[in-house]
Amino acid sequence: MEKPSFIYKYKGVSSITDLIRLLDIINNNRIFLPTYNQLNDPLEGQIISISTDAYAGYSMSLAADEEDMFIKDKKEKFKVLSLSEQWNNPQLWAHYANGYKGVCLCFSTKGVFGEIGEVEYCQEREEEYVKSDRALTKLIRNSFYKKEIGWSYEKEWRMITKSSKKYLQFKDGDLCGVILGHGLTNEVSDFIKKI
Repeated sequence: MEKPSFIYKYKGVSSITDLIRLLDIINNNRIFLPTYNQLNDPLEGQIISISTDAYAGYSMSLAADEEDMFIKDKKEKFKVLSLSEQWNNPQLWAHYANGYKGVCLCFSTKGVFGEIGEVEYCQEREEEYVKSDRALTKLIRNSFYKKEIGWSYEKEWRMITKSSKKYLQFKDGDLCGVILGHGLTNEVSDFIKKI
């Protein structure tokens, strides 16, 4: 699919902390980059089942039906920023913007957000075996661009980075607008408009 001209991030603003985070995004031109285990899907990055050469302790993860600790450690070095191609998705407003009591940030893909990649939704898990560290890193990155088919309503695009930085810095003009949820109180809505 062709990259959209704009990409969206839904945010709740139901607490002081949420409002402070929104202020930080708007005033400091930066957005938090979570690790994969900070996302809401507990099986994030596991649609591809990755195996490597066996090592001491490898069978413990297999026996416990847990993700391989060596691979998990490698995955934790990646940051995953999830965005959507839709600003008017009722499920996203419900799940990520407190039932229309939040906001939806609109970003242009002409700047730093142009590095997004589309998420592919899969019916079944894939099994992959890798031997080299380089191949493993590439496969892990690719695993973050795949999700189980049940998430397809999100129409998700992602930025995947192996950065140690906590935030993605963007330029003036990359943030094009803030769409206010109709459930916001007038007080909060007016506060956000003034920002």
